[in-house]
Amino acid sequence: MGRFKPLCMALPLLCAGLLLTGCSAPDEVKQEASNRLAAYEKSFTDGVTAAYGDSAKLKSVECPVEMNVGSPVPEVSYKAAQDLTGKIVLNGKTYDATYLTASGTVTDTVHTEQICKELTDALPIDQTKVLATVVTDNAFEEPQFKAGAETLDQVMTPDNTVCLIVSVITSEDLTSYQTADLNSIPALRSLYSNSKFCKVSIVSLKDTDRLSELKGSIQELNFSYSSNHPDVYVNGDYVDAFEHFHIRNTIALSQPEPYQAFNVVYNQ
Repeated sequence: MGRFKPLCMALPLLCAGLLLTGCSAPDEVKQEASNRLAAYEKSFTDGVTAAYGDSAKLKSVECPVEMNVGSPVPEVSYKAAQDLTGKIVLNGKTYDATYLTASGTVTDTVHTEQICKELTDALPIDQTKVLATVVTDNAFEEPQFKAGAETLDQVMTPDNTVCLIVSVITSEDLTSYQTADLNSIPALRSLYSNSKFCKVSIVSLKDTDRLSELKGSIQELNFSYSSNHPDVYVNGDYVDAFEHFHIRNTIALSQPEPYQAFNVVYNQ
């Protein structure tokens, strides 16, 4: 049985903004970052302590400097990030954390694995046939939830800002779920109602020959169109993802607009 494994994917320099430290930013930008760090570091620390007690330690706190590369003209500009980042050390483990200065909220990855597992376990598929699970935010990074929250209900509140992309890879044939109303599952209804954006894909494989490669690419594939298979870039060319990864069929659930979702089943 596959277990939940958050995936952090490094995007290439196609991204408009990059977070850098120690870069060649102007001195005034570095000073602004230093000032923001001084202004909010104590609040960051206090928020972590409030959520996890004195045993939790915050380290490596910084206010990153963002480098923005213009397009199509490659003009470079710098600015201090609005939020602080750091690491929480708790019970011998280290987790990513962020202090959102606009709301005074701490988010982290302390309970990310169990929260996401609660979501994927709610899917009415044969869990013994799950090969892998990948959950990221819409930046393809491990999701961070409000500090101290341990369950899906606790994080999926109206003030939630987390966008989730959930992909479950299985060996089970999904044909029998084609007419099932999967969006009625309470966990998904909660997710759709309170998340800014969410996409859930369940992908059935004929074999596992390219499972490892699929795990690294699946968050970028769009299974939401019944008339077309998504393409994947392989060796300098775009090819049919179903053919390349030996996909049998998929179910795609998403939130194209508030409170609505749809599911699509491919059969090859």
